[in-house]
Amino acid sequence: MAGMSRSVMALVAGLVPLSACREKPSDLSVYEAKVADAVPKIEAGIGLPFKSPPKIEVRSKEEVRQYLERQLKDSLAREQIISQEAALKRFGLIAQDLDLQKLLIDVLAEQVGGYYDPRAKVLYVIEGTPEEAVGLTVAHELIHALQDQYLNLDSVMRAVGDDDRTVAAQAALEGQATYEGLRISVGPEMADNLPGGWDRARQLIREEKARWPAFASAPLIVQEMLLFPYLSGAEFARAFRARRPGKTPYDDMPTSSEQILHPSLYLGARDEPTTVTLPPLRGATTAHENTLGEFATRLFLYEHLRDPQGATSGATGWDGDRFALVRSGRGEGLVWVSVWDSAIDSGDFFNLLDRTIDRRYGPSVARPYPGLASAKGMTNGRAYTSGGRSVGVATGEVSGRPVVVYVDLPAGDDIGIVDLARIGIRENPVASPPS
Repeated sequence: MAGMSRSVMALVAGLVPLSACREKPSDLSVYEAKVADAVPKIEAGIGLPFKSPPKIEVRSKEEVRQYLERQLKDSLAREQIISQEAALKRFGLIAQDLDLQKLLIDVLAEQVGGYYDPRAKVLYVIEGTPEEAVGLTVAHELIHALQDQYLNLDSVMRAVGDDDRTVAAQAALEGQATYEGLRISVGPEMADNLPGGWDRARQLIREEKARWPAFASAPLIVQEMLLFPYLSGAEFARAFRARRPGKTPYDDMPTSSEQILHPSLYLGARDEPTTVTLPPLRGATTAHENTLGEFATRLFLYEHLRDPQGATSGATGWDGDRFALVRSGRGEGLVWVSVWDSAIDSGDFFNLLDRTIDRRYGPSVARPYPGLASAKGMTNGRAYTSGGRSVGVATGEVSGRPVVVYVDLPAGDDIGIVDLARIGIRENPVASPPS
């Protein structure tokens, strides 16, 4: 689903004077008029024509909730949510008793003000959408409809195995719909100069606790991952338009949250993420593998250290990662390998990661990381036993690249389950951007 967040709509409506109609949007004809007005503006702004007329329908809030439940209980979505929930719990980002699927349904049902269904090829507007936000909602969803006519939105959003790449694609698409929708609704100058910028926007949304109780009660990681595509994505879209006017990213999508956070790494000298391959583990089986990415790494550091500047600087320099949720005879664990731009970056992350162990599990006396001496290129490592866990962090070089290895297992398990010498590092070639 590609949808418009009510909190983002409300924020924009409060910050800028929307030029929306004043009639009560009580029937489909009002929305159809908005579509007719927005279509030529979208085509001119994005530089692509609609291949077929967009369809629009109105749905009640209850119908939206039923749709969300069907989408999130789809076999693929359900499998992904189960894996994401397990990963977030192992990283210490959500409570052990949290039901992620239920939370997402509650939050999205509260937040969705409109959505485009790429399977039905229909744009849906929600009954009760404030009249001052109707124009922005329609423009946003029409842009998703246009996107779907030039790339398969459903296949993009349902890709598996690399969540960071999916997050980047989502941010490029939601960001374009948010930014270009704003340009149409409030004009280019206002869209480029929101009061306080997108960081202020994020803070204002968090402060609307009474208005968005489900969102306000969600863990920080859930809030931030829901806002990231709209807010950071909109800033990426602004930078893209400024650098490549008249172009779209559809044929050359960003591949990491790093490129969204730092648009110059996509628009200038391209920095493609390095592929990390985990070796077979000793004494444990892999239940799930995925990639965290710079943005989620930043959130991990912030969650456990509560140091905004340290979390941002500590995740900067990320160049790739891979984690595995593992099972041993004693329970569940985590193996996480990240690669960095420089030894300084990996050293900073190593030290911050070491601090998170103390914060999460309590103080413990460090001991040498097992197998470090025999692993060529690995130079520093520490192991701890605390809070019922055996945890270790090591750093050095693999294939000439700075890496950090993090292992978190039940107490009594050997954190030397990773053969450090067999970690795979592959730098990906940089594709030339389309002309």
